[in-house]
Amino acid sequence: MNKPRKPGACRMWANYYDDRSILLHRDESAARVCAVSYGIRHPAVPVVVIPLDDAEAIVVTAAAAHYKAWSGVGKPTNGDCMRAALTAIGVLPRAKKGGCK
Repeated sequence: MNKPRKPGACRMWANYYDDRSILLHRDESAARVCAVSYGIRHPAVPVVVIPLDDAEAIVVTAAAAHYKAWSGVGKPTNGDCMRAALTAIGVLPRAKKGGCK
């Protein structure tokens, strides 16, 4: 029996082109190679791709992390709570876990 996929974001790299198209790549080197092949000189831009196939689960995960940070020890700031929520859904990198899930 498979476990349900945990909702999370994916850190990717994007190339923006003159015709307003965007190509996403899993790593920076692939983005650079693609940009050179199209003759583009600007660097690839790091982006976050959030899967919206289960938006409700992402909202619940972020809200739970925000509340946990808010009700923690000490006096957390709004920034601390928001950082906890964004880290929980994968927008910000964890200490030793990066990239896609």
